[in-house]
Amino acid sequence: MKTDSEFKILFKKHAAELLALTGDHGARVLNVDSVEVRELRRSVDCVMKLEHEGQVYYRHLEFQAETRPDMAFRCFRYNTRLIVQLEAPVVTTVIYPFRPGPRGDLVFPVEVGGREVNRWRFDTVRLWKLDARWALDTGEPGLMALIPFMRGGMTFR
Repeated sequence: MKTDSEFKILFKKHAAELLALTGDHGARVLNVDSVEVRELRRSVDCVMKLEHEGQVYYRHLEFQAETRPDMAFRCFRYNTRLIVQLEAPVVTTVIYPFRPGPRGDLVFPVEVGGREVNRWRFDTVRLWKLDARWALDTGEPGLMALIPFMRGGMTFR
């Protein structure tokens, strides 16, 4: 199953309903689109322009069907270029629908002379770890579309 296209459509149509998934409770969706990162000449999967308590920021989503060892670096590359391009804070989240996903957090450390001088952390959502009952109970179509990927989701056929 190719997930990028389907997930992009889902998040474009149901972004507000899916904010609970990314931890953006209380935010208002101002815009959702794929954004071309100019210097990289590559479109990232999904960027939502959000406003929460008067602050405008962006949530960058990457949809990954399989674990990639270079994902933290890719997120760093996309995130920093998006921050420069959009001139606003950008929070990056990688959504994994399938196991195993990365072993730990997605972290891109910057080291100079063997000393860590910066550390970039990226959020991850492992859909199979979320309870399908929670998504079902919300009644939100966007979240309900993800139930087959969630724990216990196959019991709600």
